[in-house]
Amino acid sequence: MSENFVVVIPARLKSTRLPNKPLYKIKGKPLIIWTIENLLEFLPESKIIIACDSEEIKKVILEYYPQVRVMLTPDTIKSGTERVAFVAVDLEDEDIDYVINVQCDEPLVKE
Repeated sequence: MSENFVVVIPARLKSTRLPNKPLYKIKGKPLIIWTIENLLEFLPESKIIIACDSEEIKKVILEYYPQVRVMLTPDTIKSGTERVAFVAVDLEDEDIDYVINVQCDEPLVKE
């Protein structure tokens, strides 16, 4: 079985329950950065794509991890699942067998 996969982390600033959630700081670092850090620790060779609605999120991600791909998604997309699906369609021409959806508010994700 092939192991060509990509991890897509959907993120948006306009959350109704916690606005700016991906950039909410915990111990001095944005929540989404903790999530990326832990993913890279667990899956160091993984391809990670951030699917976000904001240049602000993109800027923060690239400050910490310039190697991480960031895709801006249309403002009309409201859910994380829709954001992941948008990226998956864009990846159709790439050699990817699996798309793994990891939420940006899972900073403690481990094995």
